[in-house]
Amino acid sequence: MAELLLEADNYCRQRKLKAIEITVITSRHELIDWYKRRGFYDTGEKRAFPIHPKFGVAKQPFDLTVMNKDVF
Repeated sequence: MAELLLEADNYCRQRKLKAIEITVITSRHELIDWYKRRGFYDTGEKRAFPIHPKFGVAKQPFDLTVMNKDVF
């Protein structure tokens, strides 16, 4: 997974992009921490998890945490 993130960084640098944005299920604290250790930060923004009736109804409501990583 770390290699994939390095490739994403390189891809963005080559295209002169400023940041990478990801969303993580807010209740996945260990995953959020993992991304933080790799340079991502919590933007403070939350988004609703997209739900489609074709895939069933969520047993509990949850949202997504927006995280960014600056690319230089």
